[in-house]
Amino acid sequence: MTPEPRHKEISSLRIFNGEDLHFHERRKSMMEVQRKWLDLQMKEINDKKVKDKQEKKLFDFQSFRINQAQSEVWDKKEEIKRKDRVSTREFNKRLASQSRERKISEKRQKALLELEELDYLRDARNLGPYVNPLKDY
Repeated sequence: MTPEPRHKEISSLRIFNGEDLHFHERRKSMMEVQRKWLDLQMKEINDKKVKDKQEKKLFDFQSFRINQAQSEVWDKKEEIKRKDRVSTREFNKRLASQSRERKISEKRQKALLELEELDYLRDARNLGPYVNPLKDY
């Protein structure tokens, strides 16, 4: 065997003259390995697609649940705000009513005091000079 010129080298291997007796078996074996490798790659790709689909489905479900819980919290918060506004409005109405009643009561009390004072003054004119009821004459 004589070495071939450098320009006929393939990946640092030399081409040898001669017949390859196991070419078909080796090729068949390599095709089988290649087919198994391809099947494995396809299986991995399909498994990844299934896994990604399941993860997306789980993510969508979790997002839905979170949005649903968030919506419920929002609704409860709005209901609490509404109840607070109603109770504040009722409280303010009661305060206004009490204030009106107190003012009316104060006006009545003032009017009664003025009437009592007028009665006292009228009675004082009719009595004449002050007479001490405890003093004996």
